[in-house]
Amino acid sequence: MNLRSHSPQRRLDCAANEAARSRIYLYVWTLVVLAVAAIAVVLGWHAGGGTPDPAALAAAGVRVSRTTAVVNSAILVFREGLETILVLGR
Repeated sequence: MNLRSHSPQRRLDCAANEAARSRIYLYVWTLVVLAVAAIAVVLGWHAGGGTPDPAALAAAGVRVSRTTAVVNSAILVFREGLETILVLGR
Protein backbone atom coordinates (compact mmCIF):
# COMPACT_ATOMS: atom_id res chain seq x y z
CA MET A 1 0.00 0.00 0.00
CA ASN A 2 1.35 3.37 -0.94
CA LEU A 3 1.19 5.68 2.06
CA ARG A 4 2.03 8.69 -0.01
CA SER A 5 -1.26 8.57 -1.97
CA HIS A 6 -3.21 8.95 1.27
CA SER A 7 -1.15 11.77 2.73
CA PRO A 8 -2.88 14.94 4.01
CA GLN A 9 -0.93 17.05 1.50
CA ARG A 10 -2.29 15.01 -1.41
CA ARG A 11 -5.84 15.43 -0.10
CA LEU A 12 -5.30 19.20 0.13
CA ASP A 13 -3.98 19.26 -3.43
CA CYS A 14 -7.06 17.35 -4.65
CA ALA A 15 -9.36 19.75 -2.79
CA ALA A 16 -7.53 22.75 -4.27
CA ASN A 17 -7.82 21.29 -7.76
CA GLU A 18 -11.52 20.64 -7.24
CA ALA A 19 -12.06 24.23 -6.04
CA ALA A 20 -10.14 25.62 -9.02
CA ARG A 21 -12.14 23.46 -11.44
CA SER A 22 -15.39 24.56 -9.83
CA ARG A 23 -14.36 28.22 -10.13
CA ILE A 24 -13.50 27.77 -13.81
CA TYR A 25 -16.92 26.19 -14.45
CA LEU A 26 -18.56 29.15 -12.74
CA TYR A 27 -16.65 31.61 -14.94
CA VAL A 28 -17.46 29.68 -18.11
CA TRP A 29 -21.19 29.48 -17.30
CA THR A 30 -21.23 33.17 -16.38
CA LEU A 31 -19.61 33.99 -19.71
CA VAL A 32 -22.12 31.82 -21.60
CA VAL A 33 -25.09 33.44 -19.85
CA LEU A 34 -23.76 36.94 -20.52
CA ALA A 35 -23.14 36.10 -24.19
CA VAL A 36 -26.67 34.75 -24.62
CA ALA A 37 -28.09 37.82 -22.88
CA ALA A 38 -26.06 40.13 -25.12
CA ILE A 39 -27.25 38.32 -28.24
CA ALA A 40 -30.86 38.53 -27.05
CA VAL A 41 -30.48 42.28 -26.44
CA VAL A 42 -28.97 42.85 -29.89
CA LEU A 43 -31.71 40.82 -31.57
CA GLY A 44 -34.37 42.69 -29.64
CA TRP A 45 -32.76 46.01 -30.41
CA HIS A 46 -32.65 45.35 -34.15
CA ALA A 47 -36.13 43.84 -34.22
CA GLY A 48 -37.68 46.84 -32.47
CA GLY A 49 -39.91 47.58 -35.45
CA GLY A 50 -40.67 43.95 -36.11
CA THR A 51 -39.75 41.91 -39.11
CA PRO A 52 -40.52 43.46 -42.47
CA ASP A 53 -43.37 42.14 -44.59
CA PRO A 54 -41.79 40.39 -47.59
CA ALA A 55 -44.87 41.07 -49.73
CA ALA A 56 -44.59 44.81 -49.05
CA LEU A 57 -40.92 44.75 -49.97
CA ALA A 58 -41.63 42.86 -53.19
CA ALA A 59 -44.39 45.31 -54.09
CA ALA A 60 -41.98 48.19 -53.57
CA GLY A 61 -39.45 46.53 -55.87
CA VAL A 62 -36.93 45.92 -53.10
CA ARG A 63 -35.04 42.65 -53.40
CA VAL A 64 -33.67 41.25 -50.14
CA SER A 65 -30.69 38.95 -49.95
CA ARG A 66 -30.98 35.34 -48.88
CA THR A 67 -29.14 36.12 -45.63
CA THR A 68 -31.63 38.88 -44.79
CA ALA A 69 -34.53 36.54 -45.41
CA VAL A 70 -32.99 33.83 -43.19
CA VAL A 71 -32.21 36.27 -40.36
CA ASN A 72 -35.70 37.79 -40.55
CA SER A 73 -37.26 34.32 -40.46
CA ALA A 74 -35.05 33.30 -37.52
CA ILE A 75 -36.04 36.40 -35.57
CA LEU A 76 -39.71 35.77 -36.30
CA VAL A 77 -39.50 32.13 -35.19
CA PHE A 78 -37.57 33.11 -32.05
CA ARG A 79 -40.10 35.77 -31.08
CA GLU A 80 -43.09 33.50 -31.73
CA GLY A 81 -41.48 30.69 -29.73
CA LEU A 82 -40.72 33.03 -26.87
CA GLU A 83 -44.28 34.32 -26.91
CA THR A 84 -45.60 30.75 -26.82
CA ILE A 85 -43.39 29.86 -23.86
CA LEU A 86 -44.44 32.97 -21.97
CA VAL A 87 -48.14 32.39 -22.63
CA LEU A 88 -47.96 28.71 -21.64
CA GLY A 89 -45.97 29.64 -18.56
CA ARG A 90 -48.87 31.64 -17.15
